[in-house]
Amino acid sequence: MHKAEAKAILDAEIDRFRTMPFPELVAATTNPVYACERTGESGETYQIEIEAFWETSEKKRVRVVGSCDESPHKPVFWRIPILRWIPIYVSSVTWTFSRDEKGTDEERRNQDPEAAGRKSAGPRG
Repeated sequence: MHKAEAKAILDAEIDRFRTMPFPELVAATTNPVYACERTGESGETYQIEIEAFWETSEKKRVRVVGSCDESPHKPVFWRIPILRWIPIYVSSVTWTFSRDEKGTDEERRNQDPEAAGRKSAGPRG
């Protein structure tokens, strides 16, 4: 998988949500997960999933989460003592942002799922 290519493909897809006005993001919270496949310049096929949902029960901020993985999705196998080996699916490239009704955005990208808990915050770049 080409992470830079996956990041560019995910950025292009999530830009559709990033440019939506707040009322359209609110409407997107009632829709199921947006999923599609795109082929990169390298010929690799990527699966993209994007979901919009309310961040809290007060419904003041909408969170949009997107992930991009190689397709078909290749699992990481973990050994669980009772269950033996089970597949765990980990997204290779993720992006999330949230917006409130005033238009204030907060964005985060996590491109290293193996480094759980480490996220870079700040503007896209």
